[in-house]
Amino acid sequence: MEALLIQLVSGSIGSAVTGRFFKKINFSVLNNFLLGIIGGGLGGQILGAGVNVINVSSTLTLIISGIIGGVIFILLAEIIKKTL
Repeated sequence: MEALLIQLVSGSIGSAVTGRFFKKINFSVLNNFLLGIIGGGLGGQILGAGVNVINVSSTLTLIISGIIGGVIFILLAEIIKKTL
């Protein structure tokens, strides 16, 4: 359970940083966090399964996969927003 929580928090941080860094991708602050939580949870589970092969700390693996999931999810949301 704490692994999922780490991924959710990491995803929200990753999407918030992405929103701050790329001004054109920025949704509202609340939407950035919500997208990051969803992306961190989904992406963290998907990426975490493949990354566990690498011999690093499991907490670090959870943080990295959550951040990557959050960033990818907010970028996908931006692509969908531009196409609609």
